[in-house]
Amino acid sequence: MGNLIKGSELGAYKTIAMSVGVASKENRNGVKSRFLVLVVRDEDSAAAKSKRIIFWDEDVPGLIDKIKPFTAPNPNPVTKGFDVDMNAMNAADNAADFADYLRFPGMIEEQYELAKGPCYANNADGERILDAAGNPVVRSTISVLTQVKFIMPDGSMKYFSGMDPYSTGARMESRFWREAVNAASTQSDGVVGAPDIPENPAPQAAPQTPF
Repeated sequence: MGNLIKGSELGAYKTIAMSVGVASKENRNGVKSRFLVLVVRDEDSAAAKSKRIIFWDEDVPGLIDKIKPFTAPNPNPVTKGFDVDMNAMNAADNAADFADYLRFPGMIEEQYELAKGPCYANNADGERILDAAGNPVVRSTISVLTQVKFIMPDGSMKYFSGMDPYSTGARMESRFWREAVNAASTQSDGVVGAPDIPENPAPQAAPQTPF
């Protein structure tokens, strides 16, 4: 039997950029959903590929409202989201409110098999995402970021609440992989040779003030 290992010993991801967006269409409740996008990277390598973590309003109640004073007045012309001034946020009196979203000890990348089988990728408005050739993007497996609390002596992992592969993957599937397709139409499972598109598509915010 091995020893208990803290997830923090695996390393950590740090947040290098933040933005706030809003869906351009109303959801089932007649509300335009807001979301917070964190761009994170393995803090042990400046050359590591960045990843995105997306939190919707209901995932982090009140957080987006707290971040509101630090957002740009106009949307980013490329991402369409409202960039967050992280320097001003870190210097604010309530900076401690954001500390848990700036560094994620024990974060690792894992694979999640979509529960519905192969699905079309969609954006925040539910519209299909197309690859460079104009074809709908289809995946049966996606990459998700999880956060390990402990590795048990038997090698099994214990995760922080809500940050296990199933919980994280299910949230992504419900938001960005809503529509199942016939398995026979699958173009790619996200393996080598797949189109160069994000495995977890980023939502595109409308160029309007979300607050």
